[in-house]
Amino acid sequence: MPVFVFIQRLSPLNVCSQSANSWRTCGRVWERVGRRVCVGILFALLAVSLVSKEAYAQGAPSGGGSLLQGLMPLLLIVVVMYFLLVRPQQKRQRLHRELVNSLKRGDKVLTNGGFYAVVSRSIDERDIEVELAGKLKVKMLRSSVLELVTNPPPAKRR
Repeated sequence: MPVFVFIQRLSPLNVCSQSANSWRTCGRVWERVGRRVCVGILFALLAVSLVSKEAYAQGAPSGGGSLLQGLMPLLLIVVVMYFLLVRPQQKRQRLHRELVNSLKRGDKVLTNGGFYAVVSRSIDERDIEVELAGKLKVKMLRSSVLELVTNPPPAKRR
């Protein structure tokens, strides 16, 4: 099967054209799959196709090649996926862990639930107390802090 046909079958656009609510599904699929995964798959498939074309062009004997030549495409795919997926995820986790450990009183934060809050006190290494509005204080996990906020959006007045 040619590489471009295989890529076309894997592409998010192909998934979009086959679904009933195509544009919404397309957006969700693209968010889930992500550009890095698509680029990684494309790069790996192109590399595999180049290696296989060279093997056929050299007129490889029908008995097969060396073990290294057979495993090279698989190793190449693993290396590419490591650098495109695993390392950036580890970096994001490290930065989030540093953020969570550096929280102190008075920091303005955005929680995973979408609430803007101010850290009022640190209870222990796992929990913090945040002030959501006025005197409303909530105990929450440190890990549920999404990011530090420099200027929260102004409240809309009715």
